[in-house]
Amino acid sequence: MNKFKKGRYPKMKKSTFTKTCLSVLAFLLCTSFASAANDQSTNAAVQYQLTLLDYIKITSTGNKDAQTTFGQDYGSISIQEGMTGHFDIISNDPTRQMNLKASCPLATGGVESPLYDVTFTGDNGTGKLIFTRTENSPSDASLTNIKGTPAADSNPNAIAFNITFAKTYAHGLDDGGLTPTFDSEKGAIEFDMTNGVATLEVQVNGSNVENTFNTKDQSGTYQATLTLTDGAL
Repeated sequence: MNKFKKGRYPKMKKSTFTKTCLSVLAFLLCTSFASAANDQSTNAAVQYQLTLLDYIKITSTGNKDAQTTFGQDYGSISIQEGMTGHFDIISNDPTRQMNLKASCPLATGGVESPLYDVTFTGDNGTGKLIFTRTENSPSDASLTNIKGTPAADSNPNAIAFNITFAKTYAHGLDDGGLTPTFDSEKGAIEFDMTNGVATLEVQVNGSNVENTFNTKDQSGTYQATLTLTDGAL
């Protein structure tokens, strides 16, 4: 005979394993709900960054060749049309330093600068530039004589002319300022430039500097070069 009445079953005791599983499940559920509640944010940011590199561009233009005429009895030489060169500069550095150096053909070993007697009032200036013969070029002695107390017989194949410097203001709000300083020992000009666009004009014209021309100067091509370079002297 069945010991149990119909519809009556004995109560089953939960095993230790079952209790443990239920406890772990309850903990995981609570942890999941807590994590979901805490995983919130009211803002986010993406930072964009770029690097602007240093920029400098120097170009030159202008009329740099000229014909000459002789004065009475070969006593002087004059440039028929002024030779004008332009240096156009674009820079994004507010403290840019540049240097303007001069060179001319010289005999082997010659290092003397042909630029001298340079003075500035503001960014406008005057000076003297020596042209030398491209063939049978003179030695440093001719240039040294001209830059001291010139004697025409002592500076063969070297002729000096007056030059002017002018900074043009034609670039509106983007105009960059130029502050020049002449280094007489190096025979070069250092420019401090603010960021912007600037044009430096150099003009050679008129007659030769006194006592720098006579029959000792042979016919041929005479040359002088000005070079504007980024960087301090």
